[in-house]
Amino acid sequence: MLNVGAVVGAFAGAWVSDFIGRKKALAMTAVPHIAAWLAMSLFGAPLSLTASRVLVGIAVGMGSSITPCYIGEISPLELRGSLGAANQLSVTTGILFVNVMGSYVTVVEHQGQSLCQWRQLALVGVALATVLFVMLAMPESPKWLAQRGDSAAAKAALARLRTGDCTNEQEALVAGNEANTASSFSSQGDLSLFDYKKSLVICIGIMLYVQFSGINAILMYTNTICK
Repeated sequence: MLNVGAVVGAFAGAWVSDFIGRKKALAMTAVPHIAAWLAMSLFGAPLSLTASRVLVGIAVGMGSSITPCYIGEISPLELRGSLGAANQLSVTTGILFVNVMGSYVTVVEHQGQSLCQWRQLALVGVALATVLFVMLAMPESPKWLAQRGDSAAAKAALARLRTGDCTNEQEALVAGNEANTASSFSSQGDLSLFDYKKSLVICIGIMLYVQFSGINAILMYTNTICK
């Protein structure tokens, strides 16, 4: 059910981040995270657990679509690849953390069986989700601000993200956005998805390869596999 919610969240995240900004959209994902994990810790009915998993999936989907976009837009060119990889490393580190917590920390013995105290683990999820509100203190994406026509705010955000003189980059950002805007008006309606078919085939092919590799099955049954 988490994957079902993630599909919805991925599309919703793109729209929300374009509307209210990258950092606010990321901070907003804390709300469904907290609500869902809190519900899982308090209620045990199948319907409530299913709904909570869908809600977590929506939050995960939103974060998965917004985070790479935010990182790409705030990073200098020479660090963009490394920071993008760090995002995926953080995801896998989180999966490892949850498996360690669920297998060794929040475990009790009951009638000869080792049982994970998943309600306690859900509360850990609540605590970690609150960290997302820190995004409100972060600089907004300069590129998003420039696309909104707020050149002054875009330059200010870029100044917060860079050390030293970034005047040239600021001017290039504003000039590049103006050029893109003019180009989009002049070529509006001339482009379609077929103009990007090579990129689409590569991206979809990579995603299919990842799914057919069986990684989701391994992640979902890690505890059973490692016994």
